[in-house]
Amino acid sequence: MLKHLVVAAGLLAALATASSGVRAADLGGVVPAPIPAAYCPAVGHSSIASLPTLGAMQAEVGARYSTAVIESENPRVIFNRAPRLEWAYSARATCGIALGYLSTGEVNVERLRKCECDYARMGDDVVVRALY
Repeated sequence: MLKHLVVAAGLLAALATASSGVRAADLGGVVPAPIPAAYCPAVGHSSIASLPTLGAMQAEVGARYSTAVIESENPRVIFNRAPRLEWAYSARATCGIALGYLSTGEVNVERLRKCECDYARMGDDVVVRALY
């Protein structure tokens, strides 16, 4: 019964998409919807990219990367049910990538924005902060 409901829901969603004129991304180059500001406080801009020097950018991203590494290895974060660990891993990866770009002299604004976003989401976990 559940299988039939899932299939029916999928068919209804496909029919609604087809009738609304929305095309698949690989067929028509559909632009994804913008990320809402509630999801990420760094939407549309990067405060790190607006820093005056490459060294200042590297220091800021490096500090965020180091914090994400510490949090991702902290037992209080690892053994907690809150999503802070997932965001710490994500911030660790995205800030590491941004740091790699900066080390070559390239300011990749999209990577800096993702670093800021993941770092901010890592810090939004109120439950874990209460444990410290």
